[in-house]
Amino acid sequence: MKNGILIRWIKILTAFLLGAMTAASSFALGTPDEDCIEYFKTHYPVTEFRLTGSGTAIDKRTGLVWFRCNLGEFFHNGECRGAPLRVGWIQAQSEASKATSAGYSDWRIPTVKELRSLVEKECVNPSINTYIFPSVQTEVYWTVEDNFFNPYLGWGVYFFNGTDFGRHSKDSEYFILLVRNQTL
Repeated sequence: MKNGILIRWIKILTAFLLGAMTAASSFALGTPDEDCIEYFKTHYPVTEFRLTGSGTAIDKRTGLVWFRCNLGEFFHNGECRGAPLRVGWIQAQSEASKATSAGYSDWRIPTVKELRSLVEKECVNPSINTYIFPSVQTEVYWTVEDNFFNPYLGWGVYFFNGTDFGRHSKDSEYFILLVRNQTL
């Protein structure tokens, strides 16, 4: 048991170091970690999210409603289809406000805290549950927050290893996950 924990920590540390060196370019190494794929099959699907047939996942911990596919894709028969959009930070804000996925029109881009709530700290490559979010890439995803020290930079979460950085040029093109507040 201790060896397994040590190996997992070595993987996480290695991924963090690799991710820190490559986050600015959104470079992801290799194929998804098989241990993490198995981990996701048994941990989150039933306990933390309630999935709907329209392609949303309601996070029971936060009450947030997530669209399970990238912006630009649609959900059909349990799969994300279409082409995900990669856009700059300013265009991301506009695209999210126009989105009408899963029958809702009040989608928005998440905050850093909200997007980081999806990070699975036990896994890398990807560091997000691919059962819940089947088309998420091991790349940077925009948040709504910009860098308060430099207005030309925005915050993103890197789903290779789950780190977040506020050093992304707003002109860089990254993916977007949509979120909305649950209405009663």
